[in-house]
Amino acid sequence: MTAGTDAPPPPPVPPRPRTILPLRVVLPAASVIVAGGCLAALFGSPGAGAAGPSASSSASDPASTGSVSGRDLDGRPVRADPGASPLPAASAEASIGVRLRVPAVGLDVPVGAVSAVDGVVVPPGFRSAYWVRDRGRPVEDAERGTVVLVMHALSGGGRAPGNAIVRQDGTVRVRAGDEVRVGDHRYRVEASRTVRKSGLAADALWSDEPGRLLVVTCLPSPDGSAATRNVVVAARLVPDGS
Repeated sequence: MTAGTDAPPPPPVPPRPRTILPLRVVLPAASVIVAGGCLAALFGSPGAGAAGPSASSSASDPASTGSVSGRDLDGRPVRADPGASPLPAASAEASIGVRLRVPAVGLDVPVGAVSAVDGVVVPPGFRSAYWVRDRGRPVEDAERGTVVLVMHALSGGGRAPGNAIVRQDGTVRVRAGDEVRVGDHRYRVEASRTVRKSGLAADALWSDEPGRLLVVTCLPSPDGSAATRNVVVAARLVPDGS
């Protein structure tokens, strides 16, 4: 190469591969309400008039159930923890044409229907109470035995039917003597109790008694973790004319 001769141009640089990142939308934590594993109520084998659970019943593997989503009573989105997902075999109905009303706590929601799957009952939504169709008695047959209703309660500031029944500090809002209406049937609350989910199936409270109502919801954990306890409210049918 002689003095004054231009240097040859550098070889072309190959274009860099283009990386496309997947779209990821992160919602503010306050906009998503969490259902803390509610409700996994354990019941026994089906049978006419058999409201009680079997001590040998066990919950389904949470890994096999995934998560469900929906909206709470205020229309806010809900994310359910593993284990709170109803199985398709539950064959849920959104409404059976009656409402659950507890005037003392301002509860007024439709009643749907759900079936137990492998001894486990999980309400499919966050805006209704659900009659467990294959446990206890039908709502219209309340005089002859126990009617069982289940519902979700939410943590993180959400509002589902169960939040009208129980506070996150564990206290029950309904009191003995409060009126509960299921369709045309009128009940009076007798008592309530908190039961660990692991012991719910074997608890002595399950008995098939004429004119009895059991309302079951989960007790949300204050820290938003999966619920480990259920609250059960027992009420008695008020005779016509009383």
